[in-house]
Amino acid sequence: MESIETSGSALATGSINARFISQNKLDEANDRRDQEWKEAYARWVAFGRLEEQRLLKQEEWDNKMKLGNQYRGLHADEYDFLSEKMKEQRDKERRVKDQDNAEVMDALAKKYAAEVAAAEPSIPAASPSDLKPTTTAPAPKRAPPKSGKKDMKSLLKGVVVKKKPGTGTVAKRRTEGDETPDKKRKL
Repeated sequence: MESIETSGSALATGSINARFISQNKLDEANDRRDQEWKEAYARWVAFGRLEEQRLLKQEEWDNKMKLGNQYRGLHADEYDFLSEKMKEQRDKERRVKDQDNAEVMDALAKKYAAEVAAAEPSIPAASPSDLKPTTTAPAPKRAPPKSGKKDMKSLLKGVVVKKKPGTGTVAKRRTEGDETPDKKRKL
C-alpha cells in the first residue's frame, strides 16, 4: 500500500497543505483587499475635496477678474484732475481755432484791401503847397460792388484749407474714375 500512497498527487506536489488555503489566509487576504479599497476610496474623496477647493478658488478668481468688477467710480480728486485736463484740452482747441480764424480773416482782409486799392483810380501825389483848402465835402468812399459768388470766390483764392486726416486717396480714386476696379479687370 505504500506504493499507492506514494504514487498519488500528494507526492507530486509535496504536501496536502500546498493544495489548500486555510481560512485564516482567506480572511487576511479579504482584510487586506478591504483595507486597500478603503485607502483608495479615501484618496478619491481627498482628491474630490481638493478638486472642490480648486473649483471654488477658480470661481473666486473669475468673479474678481470679471469685467464689471474691474471698474470702479472716480474719487473726487480723480474727477477734478480729469476735469482740469479736459478743460485744458478744450482751451487749447479753442485757441488753435481762434488762431486759424484770425489767419483766415487777415488773409481775406489783405486780399480785399488789394482789390479795393486796384479798383480805385490812382491820384497823383501832390505837394502840400498845391493843396488848397476847399469848401466842398470829401467824396464818400465807395464800397466794392457785391456780385455774389464770383466776388466770394475771388476773395477765397489765397486761402489755404486744412484737410481732415482720413479723407484721402480711396475717395479720390472712386470719384476720378468712372469704372470700378472690377470693371477695369474685366476689360
